[in-house]
Amino acid sequence: MQEIALKALVLTAGLVPLSTPVQWVVFFRLGTKMIRRHRPSPYSGPITVIRARTNTDDPTLWGHFTSGKVEFLDIDGDHISMIRAPHATETARAIEEILERAAG
Repeated sequence: MQEIALKALVLTAGLVPLSTPVQWVVFFRLGTKMIRRHRPSPYSGPITVIRARTNTDDPTLWGHFTSGKVEFLDIDGDHISMIRAPHATETARAIEEILERAAG
């Protein structure tokens, strides 16, 4: 019964106010569903990856997504904390730097 209720909540994600713990579960389930369906197509330009310094993923994997140059900007914290204080400031600076370079 809980699984059926969760599926219904995923279908209405963002439309119905939920408690924070339930909202986290719903958006996690929705994200997992979308990741399974997504098939990225290669991008021919350069990409910049903002990642946590604690990231242990093989950086060469990013080559599957582009035929261009891949640059990494490493941020303190982990995958979640890099978007929260105090690391969010460093992440925002990295995004700003990337956008400024792209604008020329």
